[in-house]
Amino acid sequence: MYIRLTNFKQNHRLYTSSVHGKQLQGDFIAKASDLGSACGYLQFSNCDKSREALMPRNANQSDAQNQISMLSMDCWPTPKARDPVIQNAHEDAQYYPCGLIANSMFTDDISGLSCIGNIRLNDTEISSLLAELNVSNQEVSLPVFRSGPYSSPSIIPKPAQKSIIHHCEPNIDVYQFSEKNLSWREKLSKFGNSKWNITEERRNNITRKLIPPPMWRRTWPIWKDGYNETNLPDIANWERLHVWMDPAGFPTFRKLWGKNEQEDLNPGTYEMQIRDSKKANY
Repeated sequence: MYIRLTNFKQNHRLYTSSVHGKQLQGDFIAKASDLGSACGYLQFSNCDKSREALMPRNANQSDAQNQISMLSMDCWPTPKARDPVIQNAHEDAQYYPCGLIANSMFTDDISGLSCIGNIRLNDTEISSLLAELNVSNQEVSLPVFRSGPYSSPSIIPKPAQKSIIHHCEPNIDVYQFSEKNLSWREKLSKFGNSKWNITEERRNNITRKLIPPPMWRRTWPIWKDGYNETNLPDIANWERLHVWMDPAGFPTFRKLWGKNEQEDLNPGTYEMQIRDSKKANY
């Protein structure tokens, strides 16, 4: 299964450069200032430090709107209205992972395909359909029907014998998508888990010095109140993140989001549930 985004400019220069490779690989980086300037607007999670780093020294301090526009979305509200995790952030706290690419990750929750009906085709109908497509009954599996704009196509699978066609069972069969084997094997070395969990001193400082990106905290309840030693993201094995962190070259693109390599998708009509949490603007 792929997700498709339109008019999302992942190829913008400021966007593609807003990432820190060593941080993603799991290297221990003690302070946000040690990240250099790679992550730009999403580097310092302490708002005072962020303003100091991003605003030119000779900026017109009365131009409040311009100052706000250069800061992280965490720093737009007044100090009292900011998330507690931001209010309590250490002076040199960093976003983990930092940068615009990670923060903008696709976050919609998409269920598996639930069978709600089946389509019965006999051998003659199947052979006739495949003959029109000029292919053999033993060669391919082809999508042939759609039901609604968001449902998956019904599928005619490649049968072992013409007379055996398995149909999905309504209200019983669910075709699940796995998050494994999505990214290229050679890119796995670019991702590793944080070494902030190695010593007790580091673990005690995680909550104030390592801050989840703004959109991650708004989307995933596990990180709403920040990180601790038990809930750091498993970046080494989070393959949807791996796929997302590889920017597309064009503003309309697809990203691989799930696979099922264990079972066939039997003919039928399916539906899926989508919880929309991906913001269209930032």
